[in-house]
Amino acid sequence: MKENTQTALIAAVAALLGGVIAGGAGVATTIENQKGENERVERRLDEEARGTARVLFSRFFGAVNATEDVLAEGHYIRGTGPYFIAPVSASDLKLITGRLSTEEFDQVDRALRATGAFITLLHSKAGEELTRDDRETVHSLGVEIYRGRTALLAVAELPTDPQRASRHPQGASRDVEPGT
Repeated sequence: MKENTQTALIAAVAALLGGVIAGGAGVATTIENQKGENERVERRLDEEARGTARVLFSRFFGAVNATEDVLAEGHYIRGTGPYFIAPVSASDLKLITGRLSTEEFDQVDRALRATGAFITLLHSKAGEELTRDDRETVHSLGVEIYRGRTALLAVAELPTDPQRASRHPQGASRDVEPGT
């Protein structure tokens, strides 16, 4: 009988160990599957952030060019502006801001406000000649928009080559070079 008890005990311990091993393998598989899913979600979020940053970069590109055109023409150009209006949802901005430094986010935020101010000027003063104050205002807005656009380069994964990063606002300070 002692032998039967030992056999039963060994069988019970083997079954218990088998269950622990199987459970551990199941947990390990679940953890690996979750890691893979997390990586897929993170890649998708990175792609969405990159896409949103590129759209916003493009809108800022158009706004900077429009400020330069207004300065070159010497008056507020009628019909300029609708192509660079950049409505960006709060969730899209969250995707971008999570990938920017505090300083870069501040530059993007200022660029969004400068773009809005420039659009307001275009609509309220369409066709009017620029005064000296208008020139300074449009130039300052262009520089702010340019800096915001530059802050998006890394998230947008766009080239930082000055030849490809577009024009630099006329007379902008040298602390902000194209493509930096």
